[in-house]
Amino acid sequence: MPKPIIFIEDQLCFLVSSSVPSNNSRGTVSRSSKSRSKGASASSVFYLTVDNKFEFQPFFEGYDFGPLHLAHVYYFCRLVDYKLKELAKLQQQLCIVTSLNGKKRANAAWLMCAYMLLRQGKTPEEAYAPVKDMYPPFIPFRDAAQSMSTFDLTILDCLRGLKKAVQFGFFDYDKFNGEEYLFYEQVENGDLNWIVPGKCIAFSGPHPRRLGSDGYMHFTPEDYFDMFKRWGVSGIVRFNKKIYDARRFTQNGFNHHDFFFVDGGLPTEVI
Repeated sequence: MPKPIIFIEDQLCFLVSSSVPSNNSRGTVSRSSKSRSKGASASSVFYLTVDNKFEFQPFFEGYDFGPLHLAHVYYFCRLVDYKLKELAKLQQQLCIVTSLNGKKRANAAWLMCAYMLLRQGKTPEEAYAPVKDMYPPFIPFRDAAQSMSTFDLTILDCLRGLKKAVQFGFFDYDKFNGEEYLFYEQVENGDLNWIVPGKCIAFSGPHPRRLGSDGYMHFTPEDYFDMFKRWGVSGIVRFNKKIYDARRFTQNGFNHHDFFFVDGGLPTEVI
Protein backbone atom coordinates (compact mmCIF):
# COMPACT_ATOMS: atom_id res chain seq x y z
CA MET A 1 0.00 0.00 0.00
CA PRO A 2 1.31 3.52 -0.79
CA LYS A 3 2.68 5.52 2.11
CA PRO A 4 0.22 8.05 3.60
CA ILE A 5 1.18 11.73 3.68
CA ILE A 6 1.10 13.23 7.17
CA PHE A 7 -0.87 16.46 7.58
CA ILE A 8 -1.17 16.49 11.39
CA GLU A 9 1.27 14.27 13.25
CA ASP A 10 -0.48 11.32 14.91
CA GLN A 11 -3.91 12.63 13.86
CA LEU A 12 -4.51 13.23 10.15
CA CYS A 13 -3.02 11.85 6.95
CA PHE A 14 -3.81 11.63 3.23
CA LEU A 15 -3.57 8.57 1.01
CA VAL A 16 -3.85 8.12 -2.76
CA SER A 17 -4.76 4.53 -3.49
CA SER A 18 -6.49 2.34 -6.06
CA SER A 19 -8.80 1.13 -3.29
CA VAL A 20 -9.90 2.16 0.19
CA PRO A 21 -8.24 -0.03 2.83
CA SER A 22 -10.62 -1.86 5.10
CA ASN A 23 -11.04 -0.42 8.58
CA ASN A 24 -10.70 -3.99 9.81
CA SER A 25 -7.26 -4.35 8.25
CA ARG A 26 -5.46 -2.88 11.30
CA GLY A 27 -3.45 -0.50 9.18
CA THR A 28 -0.88 1.62 10.98
CA VAL A 29 0.90 4.91 10.48
CA SER A 30 4.18 5.48 12.29
CA ARG A 31 3.93 7.82 15.24
CA SER A 32 6.19 10.78 15.82
CA SER A 33 9.42 10.45 17.77
CA LYS A 34 7.77 12.38 20.61
CA SER A 35 4.98 9.81 20.82
CA ARG A 36 7.42 6.91 20.61
CA SER A 37 9.39 8.36 23.50
CA LYS A 38 6.26 7.94 25.60
CA GLY A 39 6.17 4.26 24.80
CA ALA A 40 3.69 4.34 21.93
CA SER A 41 4.52 2.32 18.83
CA ALA A 42 2.10 2.76 15.99
CA SER A 43 -1.37 4.20 15.73
CA SER A 44 -4.30 2.32 14.21
CA VAL A 45 -5.90 4.16 11.34
CA PHE A 46 -9.47 4.89 10.34
CA TYR A 47 -9.72 5.19 6.55
CA LEU A 48 -12.32 7.49 5.03
CA THR A 49 -12.96 8.51 1.43
CA VAL A 50 -15.08 11.48 0.40
CA ASP A 51 -14.62 11.10 -3.37
CA ASN A 52 -18.31 10.32 -3.85
CA LYS A 53 -19.61 12.50 -1.01
CA PHE A 54 -18.29 15.79 -2.39
CA GLU A 55 -18.58 15.88 -6.18
CA PHE A 56 -18.12 18.70 -8.65
CA GLN A 57 -20.91 19.26 -11.17
CA PRO A 58 -19.20 20.25 -14.44
CA PHE A 59 -20.62 22.80 -16.82
CA PHE A 60 -18.99 20.95 -19.72
CA GLU A 61 -18.46 17.26 -19.05
CA GLY A 62 -14.83 16.32 -19.63
CA TYR A 63 -13.50 19.86 -19.24
CA ASP A 64 -14.08 21.72 -15.94
CA PHE A 65 -13.81 19.52 -12.85
CA GLY A 66 -13.18 21.77 -9.85
CA PRO A 67 -12.31 23.11 -7.42
CA LEU A 68 -15.04 21.91 -5.08
CA HIS A 69 -17.08 24.87 -3.85
CA LEU A 70 -17.22 26.57 -0.45
CA ALA A 71 -20.06 24.44 0.90
CA HIS A 72 -18.04 21.32 0.09
CA VAL A 73 -15.05 22.82 1.90
CA TYR A 74 -17.20 23.81 4.87
CA TYR A 75 -18.85 20.41 5.29
CA PHE A 76 -15.54 18.60 4.77
CA CYS A 77 -14.00 20.66 7.58
CA ARG A 78 -16.92 19.85 9.87
CA LEU A 79 -16.58 16.16 9.04
CA VAL A 80 -12.84 16.09 9.73
CA ASP A 81 -13.24 18.02 13.00
CA TYR A 82 -15.89 15.55 14.14
CA LYS A 83 -13.92 12.46 13.15
CA LEU A 84 -10.68 13.69 14.75
CA LYS A 85 -12.47 14.29 18.04
CA GLU A 86 -14.19 10.90 17.87
CA LEU A 87 -11.06 8.97 16.88
CA ALA A 88 -8.88 10.64 19.52
CA LYS A 89 -10.90 8.79 22.15
CA LEU A 90 -10.00 5.53 20.41
CA GLN A 91 -6.36 6.53 19.88
CA GLN A 92 -6.82 6.29 16.13
CA GLN A 93 -5.66 8.48 13.30
CA LEU A 94 -7.87 9.65 10.46
CA CYS A 95 -6.68 8.95 6.94
CA ILE A 96 -8.53 10.59 4.05
CA VAL A 97 -8.27 8.33 1.00
CA THR A 98 -8.70 9.37 -2.61
CA SER A 99 -8.46 7.42 -5.84
CA LEU A 100 -5.84 7.45 -8.58
CA ASN A 101 -8.24 9.46 -10.76
CA GLY A 102 -6.41 12.72 -11.39
CA LYS A 103 -9.47 14.95 -11.04
CA LYS A 104 -10.69 13.38 -7.79
CA ARG A 105 -7.11 13.40 -6.49
CA ALA A 106 -6.80 17.15 -7.09
CA ASN A 107 -10.15 17.92 -5.44
CA ALA A 108 -9.36 15.75 -2.42
CA ALA A 109 -5.99 17.47 -1.97
CA TRP A 110 -7.74 20.85 -2.22
CA LEU A 111 -10.11 19.86 0.59
CA MET A 112 -7.25 18.65 2.78
CA CYS A 113 -5.24 21.83 2.28
CA ALA A 114 -8.30 24.06 2.78
CA TYR A 115 -8.93 22.28 6.08
CA MET A 116 -5.40 23.04 7.23
CA LEU A 117 -5.84 26.71 6.35
CA LEU A 118 -9.29 27.19 7.86
CA ARG A 119 -9.15 24.93 10.91
CA GLN A 120 -5.44 24.66 11.71
CA GLY A 121 -4.44 28.26 11.01
CA LYS A 122 -1.86 27.46 8.34
CA THR A 123 -0.75 29.86 5.63
CA PRO A 124 -1.54 28.84 2.04
CA GLU A 125 2.05 27.71 1.56
CA GLU A 126 2.11 25.76 4.84
CA ALA A 127 -1.23 24.12 4.06
CA TYR A 128 0.00 23.04 0.63
CA ALA A 129 3.45 21.90 1.79
CA PRO A 130 2.56 18.25 2.58
CA VAL A 131 1.47 17.59 -1.03
CA LYS A 132 3.52 20.07 -3.06
CA ASP A 133 6.01 17.43 -4.20
CA MET A 134 3.51 14.66 -4.92
CA TYR A 135 4.02 12.80 -8.18
CA PRO A 136 2.48 12.99 -10.65
CA PRO A 137 1.76 16.71 -10.17
CA PHE A 138 -1.86 17.68 -9.60
CA ILE A 139 -3.98 18.44 -12.65
CA PRO A 140 -4.68 22.19 -12.57
CA PHE A 141 -8.27 23.40 -12.49
CA ARG A 142 -9.57 25.18 -15.58
CA ASP A 143 -12.34 27.39 -16.91
CA ALA A 144 -15.72 25.94 -17.87
CA ALA A 145 -15.19 26.12 -21.63
CA GLN A 146 -14.94 23.60 -24.45
CA SER A 147 -11.60 24.87 -25.64
CA MET A 148 -7.94 24.69 -24.73
CA SER A 149 -7.32 26.08 -21.26
CA THR A 150 -5.38 29.35 -21.37
CA PHE A 151 -4.95 29.64 -17.61
CA ASP A 152 -4.10 26.91 -15.13
CA LEU A 153 -5.55 27.39 -11.65
CA THR A 154 -3.52 25.49 -9.06
CA ILE A 155 -4.45 24.30 -5.58
CA LEU A 156 -2.07 26.90 -4.18
CA ASP A 157 -3.87 29.62 -6.18
CA CYS A 158 -7.15 28.50 -4.61
CA LEU A 159 -5.65 28.51 -1.12
CA ARG A 160 -4.33 32.03 -1.59
CA GLY A 161 -7.77 33.12 -2.78
CA LEU A 162 -9.42 31.46 0.22
CA LYS A 163 -6.99 33.20 2.55
CA LYS A 164 -7.88 36.57 1.00
CA ALA A 165 -11.58 35.79 1.35
CA VAL A 166 -11.07 35.11 5.05
CA GLN A 167 -8.91 38.22 5.56
CA PHE A 168 -11.46 40.54 3.96
CA GLY A 169 -14.50 38.94 5.55
CA PHE A 170 -15.89 37.46 2.34
CA PHE A 171 -15.87 34.05 4.01
CA ASP A 172 -16.42 33.55 7.73
CA TYR A 173 -16.31 29.88 8.69
CA ASP A 174 -18.20 30.43 11.94
CA LYS A 175 -21.04 32.32 10.24
CA PHE A 176 -21.19 30.43 6.95
CA ASN A 177 -24.62 28.97 6.17
CA GLY A 178 -23.95 25.80 4.21
CA GLU A 179 -27.61 24.89 3.79
CA GLU A 180 -28.44 28.30 2.32
CA TYR A 181 -25.45 28.10 -0.04
CA LEU A 182 -26.48 24.69 -1.34
CA PHE A 183 -30.12 25.77 -1.70
CA TYR A 184 -29.56 28.92 -3.75
CA GLU A 185 -26.86 27.46 -5.97
CA GLN A 186 -29.47 25.14 -7.46
CA VAL A 187 -30.87 26.32 -10.81
CA GLU A 188 -34.42 25.75 -9.60
CA ASN A 189 -33.79 28.07 -6.62
CA GLY A 190 -32.16 30.96 -8.46
CA ASP A 191 -28.65 29.76 -9.33
CA LEU A 192 -26.93 32.47 -7.30
CA ASN A 193 -24.09 32.97 -4.82
CA TRP A 194 -22.90 35.82 -2.65
CA ILE A 195 -19.53 37.08 -3.90
CA VAL A 196 -19.19 39.78 -1.23
CA PRO A 197 -21.71 39.05 1.55
CA GLY A 198 -24.22 41.85 1.88
CA LYS A 199 -22.88 43.70 -1.16
CA CYS A 200 -22.57 41.65 -4.34
CA ILE A 201 -24.43 38.60 -5.67
CA ALA A 202 -23.68 36.67 -8.86
CA PHE A 203 -26.73 35.08 -10.44
CA SER A 204 -27.79 33.38 -13.63
CA GLY A 205 -29.26 35.68 -16.27
CA PRO A 206 -33.09 35.64 -16.08
CA HIS A 207 -35.19 34.42 -18.99
CA PRO A 208 -38.23 36.17 -20.46
CA ARG A 209 -40.45 33.15 -19.73
CA ARG A 210 -40.31 30.41 -17.12
CA LEU A 211 -40.56 27.65 -19.69
CA GLY A 212 -37.69 28.18 -22.07
CA SER A 213 -37.38 27.10 -25.69
CA ASP A 214 -35.01 24.39 -24.44
CA GLY A 215 -37.88 22.80 -22.51
CA TYR A 216 -36.38 23.66 -19.10
CA MET A 217 -37.83 25.85 -16.37
CA HIS A 218 -35.98 29.13 -15.79
CA PHE A 219 -36.19 32.09 -13.43
CA THR A 220 -37.74 35.27 -14.84
CA PRO A 221 -36.87 38.74 -13.48
CA GLU A 222 -40.00 38.65 -11.30
CA ASP A 223 -38.85 35.44 -9.61
CA TYR A 224 -35.89 37.34 -8.10
CA PHE A 225 -37.83 40.34 -6.77
CA ASP A 226 -38.72 39.09 -3.30
CA MET A 227 -35.30 37.69 -2.44
CA PHE A 228 -33.46 40.70 -3.87
CA LYS A 229 -35.61 43.15 -1.90
CA ARG A 230 -35.14 41.04 1.23
CA TRP A 231 -31.35 41.22 0.79
CA GLY A 232 -31.29 44.92 -0.07
CA VAL A 233 -30.26 44.50 -3.71
CA SER A 234 -30.83 47.79 -5.54
CA GLY A 235 -29.02 47.39 -8.86
CA ILE A 236 -28.67 44.75 -11.57
CA VAL A 237 -25.65 44.53 -13.91
CA ARG A 238 -26.12 42.40 -17.02
CA PHE A 239 -22.98 41.08 -18.71
CA ASN A 240 -24.57 38.64 -21.14
CA LYS A 241 -26.81 39.12 -24.15
CA LYS A 242 -30.21 40.76 -23.82
CA ILE A 243 -32.83 38.04 -23.56
CA TYR A 244 -35.20 39.83 -21.16
CA ASP A 245 -36.56 43.38 -21.07
CA ALA A 246 -34.62 45.45 -18.51
CA ARG A 247 -37.78 47.43 -17.78
CA ARG A 248 -39.08 44.43 -15.87
CA PHE A 249 -36.48 45.37 -13.25
CA THR A 250 -36.49 49.17 -13.53
CA GLN A 251 -40.27 49.42 -13.30
CA ASN A 252 -40.09 47.53 -10.02
CA GLY A 253 -37.57 49.74 -8.24
CA PHE A 254 -34.24 48.31 -9.40
CA ASN A 255 -31.48 50.12 -11.27
CA HIS A 256 -30.27 48.23 -14.33
CA HIS A 257 -26.99 48.47 -16.28
CA ASP A 258 -25.72 46.65 -19.37
CA PHE A 259 -22.01 45.86 -19.82
CA PHE A 260 -21.96 43.17 -22.48
CA PHE A 261 -18.96 40.99 -23.27
CA VAL A 262 -18.73 37.56 -24.89
CA ASP A 263 -19.62 34.67 -22.59
CA GLY A 264 -16.37 33.05 -21.45
CA GLY A 265 -14.39 36.06 -22.64
CA LEU A 266 -12.83 39.03 -20.89
CA PRO A 267 -14.49 42.40 -20.24
CA THR A 268 -13.06 45.36 -22.14
CA GLU A 269 -10.98 48.07 -20.48
CA VAL A 270 -14.03 50.36 -20.57
CA ILE A 271 -16.16 47.82 -18.67
